[in-house]
Amino acid sequence: MPWARRDPGFRQEVCALTPMARLGAVDEVASAVAFLASSDASFITRRYSVRMCRIRSVVAATTALLLFTSACSTASGGGDDLAVGTSVEVSAGESATLAVTVTDVRAGTVEDLDSMGVDASSLAGRTPWFLTVTMGLTEGTIQDVDRDLMPSLAPDQWSGEVSNGADAQPLQVIGDYDCTVDGSATAGFTDDEPLVDCVALLTADSAVLKSVTLADVGTWAVTAG
Repeated sequence: MPWARRDPGFRQEVCALTPMARLGAVDEVASAVAFLASSDASFITRRYSVRMCRIRSVVAATTALLLFTSACSTASGGGDDLAVGTSVEVSAGESATLAVTVTDVRAGTVEDLDSMGVDASSLAGRTPWFLTVTMGLTEGTIQDVDRDLMPSLAPDQWSGEVSNGADAQPLQVIGDYDCTVDGSATAGFTDDEPLVDCVALLTADSAVLKSVTLADVGTWAVTAG
């Protein structure tokens, strides 16, 4: 199920169906799986009851999802999309957890990009939407972080849904630029301070950005205005 890892809405739907509003950790599910696979569960068969079959199916499905997903929204809500300002916790190792948060989304202008040192001469008729995102530790230390499990905040990992049905395109340029509200972008995070980053998504001038998605992490709804 590689699609499960790429579909934040699916992960959030699964989380909404669980009493704890999150996916189970490997060590939480492993004992149940080991029991059902052992001789101790010999009395539990596929004929035992429909309810037990359903439980076994849920355990199996949860185990499969753990292999392909690394995050589940810490907030609950009626829809699939998160509110801007809501964090998504991502496992980054056995004892490290990172929180990824889109803290601000705002429409800018091509002139704003010029002021940031970005060559925007080919972007006439486009509107840049500036996203500010933070990523910081909520559990563990930097030494505990498995870099291979860290979500990438690179521009090509971002996408957006637009009011006209098109997709917002991430702006990819050579070099760095700071599109945060207060110029607070940082190069990394510490045990106590999060990384602050920004990315620009481009839409047509007449279009409105409805939501932004970070691959393998989540989708945040953009409030008009």
